[in-house]
Amino acid sequence: MTIRTLPDVVRTFAQERPDHPGIICGDTGRSWSYADLDRDTDRIAAGLAALGVGTGNRIGFLARNAPEYFH
Repeated sequence: MTIRTLPDVVRTFAQERPDHPGIICGDTGRSWSYADLDRDTDRIAAGLAALGVGTGNRIGFLARNAPEYFH
């Protein structure tokens, strides 16, 4: 697989090292594995698709800079 995008990185690392931390919160030390991130991004993508969001559509997301927003 050629890594071209951030989702490609997460998917590739989830396959190669699923238990390795993908995000570590500097404040609390809590971490999320690449497998966690891959599963969650698939869940979010499915939810957006169910709302009619498809390839080529653009969405916006505004949130505080906190690791919980990635999980």
